[in-house]
Amino acid sequence: MYPTKISERTEGCPAQPEDSVTMASSSDVVLHAFHDFIQEERMRSFKFLAQHSHRYMQQNELLVASPAEADHINLVRERVNPRKTAGYDVQYYTFTQPLALGSLQRTVAFLVPYAVKCSIHSMKVVDLLDEVLSYVTPATTWFHNTYDWDTEHGMQSPDVQNDEQRMWWDNNGKTFRLLDLPPELRETVYLHTIGCIMAPITHTKRSTGNTNVYLALGISTGPKTRAGRYRDPDIQRPNMSILQLNKQIHKEATEVAYRDTTKRICTLGRHGKSPIRGFGPRLLALPYLLYFLPREAPHPAFLRHIQLEMSARTYFNFVGIQARKNQPLHSRRIRIPFGITSLRTFPALRSLDFRFVSPKHPDAACPWSSNQTRQNPEVLHHSCQKLWIDWFFVFAWDALIELNDKRRQGVKNSTKPIRSSLSGCVKDSTRKHWQSIFDDECMADYTDSIKAGVLQIRRDKTDTESIPCHCSTPCSAPWAEESRESLVEF
Repeated sequence: MYPTKISERTEGCPAQPEDSVTMASSSDVVLHAFHDFIQEERMRSFKFLAQHSHRYMQQNELLVASPAEADHINLVRERVNPRKTAGYDVQYYTFTQPLALGSLQRTVAFLVPYAVKCSIHSMKVVDLLDEVLSYVTPATTWFHNTYDWDTEHGMQSPDVQNDEQRMWWDNNGKTFRLLDLPPELRETVYLHTIGCIMAPITHTKRSTGNTNVYLALGISTGPKTRAGRYRDPDIQRPNMSILQLNKQIHKEATEVAYRDTTKRICTLGRHGKSPIRGFGPRLLALPYLLYFLPREAPHPAFLRHIQLEMSARTYFNFVGIQARKNQPLHSRRIRIPFGITSLRTFPALRSLDFRFVSPKHPDAACPWSSNQTRQNPEVLHHSCQKLWIDWFFVFAWDALIELNDKRRQGVKNSTKPIRSSLSGCVKDSTRKHWQSIFDDECMADYTDSIKAGVLQIRRDKTDTESIPCHCSTPCSAPWAEESRESLVEF
């Protein structure tokens, strides 16, 4: 722990006056500008002058500015290019850090413009890069480049970071009571604390047979040694500790957790098992989950924001397309609860996000590639990610239009359609194309061109082979060609 007085900290440190900046005279407006800027930034920025600790907030403890001495001026002056200083009054100042080893000092040349009110924002600094090079930079930029502290190296422990944050707030007067904030801001704090994405699960009590819906502890899809496109991000465990503060916060935060978080319905899992710690919905249990969610939801707006995450094969089954021998695009009747029509039973639905995994994800399954060939990498090819996603939305079009129409009919005074979006492993061109269509108020006007696309796809797709990829950046190369060097996120 650092001492609290300069005289106790480091022997040999120059004695400093009580004021936070050493001033050559009371009329030295440049030093006044330094003083004001340093103190404002210390209060505003968590990183500025944070190398030692946020228990020191006064400048006389961290950074002292004074006019430079003659010998220091001569060392810097010979490095300053006269052509860079034209139109400026060149003034030299020394900055001392009392807490640094040996009271680190820097002497720099400040360019103060003539006939302009003295302000730190109008000044420039001749920054000496090495023994030869130098360049002119704005004074504010120089201060931050020199005295901002990278907290990732100095405060890696979360406990240390929290302690520093509390000290900084206490010293700059920015602490406040959570309940003093407006309700809208409190809800934003709750959502940020709890987490934006949750995984709902169902649990049936053996004693009563009742099925309840809970917010899962978290999801992990694959070993942590995997990275990039080879491993989807986890859903972190919701941080519900904020509910323990008091009854009012418990009530408000619970409301936000149920209403505003995005509920991810995922059918992925290692070896077909549930990714939710061994319990919850398995791949074949998706109808079970979709059936109980709207009926046993703990809150009327529990299913307000939904995110689906499936393989390509499951997505096509979701819209009634199932590949069969000699029938690559066989249409079957979608039966509730499994299928996109089951979303009609979500009356509170406001946003629907389709999340796609990489073709090289271990649980990726192509409708036109048999899982039995996974043992033979030379045979297995996943369909082109760009094309199969386009095909999926073409076949899902009627259901999406009908879903919006049903919502307008079932929700009183509702005119806003369900907002659809794309996330995950999606190429930018695909995302922009479909997002512009989904955001169009006249979305139904695209129906004729979409139906023409359905006919074209059915004419072209006559085999049971995967869709070939002709992208400039291949998105579905054979498994045998995978390498760590080719990790690229779409």
